[in-house]
Parts: sequence; C-alpha cells; structure tokens
Amino acid sequence: MDNTKDYPAEIWMLPGSRPRDNAISARAPRIFYTQKPNPTNLLHKFKIQQMTKRIALVTEELSAFGPSGGIGAAFLELSYALSAGGHQVDLLFFPHSKIDQHSHSHLLAHLLNKNVNLIVINGDNATWDQSSAQNRAYIVYRHLRDCEVDYDCVHFHDYKGLGFFLPKRKKPRYSIPFK
Repeated sequence: MDNTKDYPAEIWMLPGSRPRDNAISARAPRIFYTQKPNPTNLLHKFKIQQMTKRIALVTEELSAFGPSGGIGAAFLELSYALSAGGHQVDLLFFPHSKIDQHSHSHLLAHLLNKNVNLIVINGDNATWDQSSAQNRAYIVYRHLRDCEVDYDCVHFHDYKGLGFFLPKRKKPRYSIPFK
C-alpha cells in the first residue's frame, strides 16, 4: 500500500497579488500514518536520549501572590509545562514586598504537586536599597552564584529589567559565570 500522495504545494500571496511569471509550482509528498507516531519509540529507534534539563525561572511576580498580571501567570504556566515535559524546574521568586506565610505554604504545596520547586529570594542580607532594578538584579546574581545548583538554563522575563542588568559586562558576548 502506498502511503504517500502528491499534493500541489501552496503558493502564499498577498490578497490581490498574482504570481510572478517565473514562479515555480512544486508537488510536495504527503505522508499518511496508519497509526499515530509515538515520540518515545522514535527517540529509541534513532538512539536519541531525551535529556532532562535543570531550569531556573526568575520572576518578580506570580499569580496568587499579590498584584500580578500576565507575566506572573505566564511564568506559572511555563513552569507547569516544562515540568510536565520532564524537566526539573526551580521557580525563583523575588517579590517586591513580603509575602505572608499562609500564601507561601499554599502555593508551595500547589507547586510541589506539579513538581515545581519554589525558591523565594528575599534579599534580607543586602545592605543597600532594593528598590532599583540594578540592585535587585545584583541580589539575584548573588543568589545564582552562591547556590549549589548548576542550572542548564536561567530564564528571566523582560518586564521590569531584572535580567537586563546581569549580562552588562565590560566584555560583551560572554555569559556571566555563576560558579
């Protein structure tokens, strides 16, 4: 049984335009599967191992902790999706104000059910003003540098500039060594 059929390739054009005189019309094969392909079997077939990454998501807001918008909800959902994909996810939360113990324990229990670790960066040992983005970024940098976890990826949102000031160095194009 032949599982392929030829279909004409689509040519995408703006409305009201017409194809050029030298436009190429191609025929693209289409593959029909008798059953849905299993990605795990494909990984095993091609001897590709699914790699688990250690990922840190750094944010200043989370939904369920005080005022939060799309960034807080997006990072929460991103942590769920990465964890469901088999990755080890640490959610580094650096709030602008203190959080109460009840809210902290409630969200911690919820995140542990989703296999996401919540780490609250409080910046209590800092002796300088924490209101500026540069100082808050430095507190996060010190936390990442001093923690015992070697992350494969550290992801910041770009909303309040928490990750913007970290790569600012004298030599551009070099990452910041945390260790």
